[in-house]
Amino acid sequence: MEELQKLQRAREYLQQLSQGIDPISHEALPQENGLTGQRLRNCFAYVAGVLGQVIENGGQVGRQTREKKAPFSISAQQLSQVELSDTPVSLSVVVQRINEAAGVDETKKKLTHPPLANWLIKRGFLQEANSIQGHKTKIPTLKAELIGIKRVPRHDAAGKNYWVNLYTREAQQFLLDHLEQILQEPAGDGEPSA
Repeated sequence: MEELQKLQRAREYLQQLSQGIDPISHEALPQENGLTGQRLRNCFAYVAGVLGQVIENGGQVGRQTREKKAPFSISAQQLSQVELSDTPVSLSVVVQRINEAAGVDETKKKLTHPPLANWLIKRGFLQEANSIQGHKTKIPTLKAELIGIKRVPRHDAAGKNYWVNLYTREAQQFLLDHLEQILQEPAGDGEPSA
């Protein structure tokens, strides 16, 4: 029997079991039979639905592979459109604004903040350290302060203190001025960073 036919037969059996019907005799299962419990019937119905999706995928488990997204890119004109803030912002906000200016959508990969942070670490603007709680954190160096990266204390809703790195307008511009270089730098696995 072909694989798709086996899957279809299994789905039919599960659908019948989910309705309390013996798939071999096509008779109602007795109430005292353990297979007629509602939880098992729901399980049979769920698995039958999953098998239906597998059958629709031509027997492949999982989703059909989608077209690959284009790598992140940004033109000089788009780069000039990145919103800079006079109020210092986090690196995540800088990256979000770069993605907005680049017109990132479902066909194009987003820029993420690790390539920028890693580049700043390699250039001596940030250094990695362990926090009191044992979490890895990135701390601005004296060199970072010269370009406008500042570490400031914050408080969460529960009143807990934590630190955040903020990027002044000058630091935001510094990242934009070096974005092409950052994007060309290989990531840790030898792949381009974006």
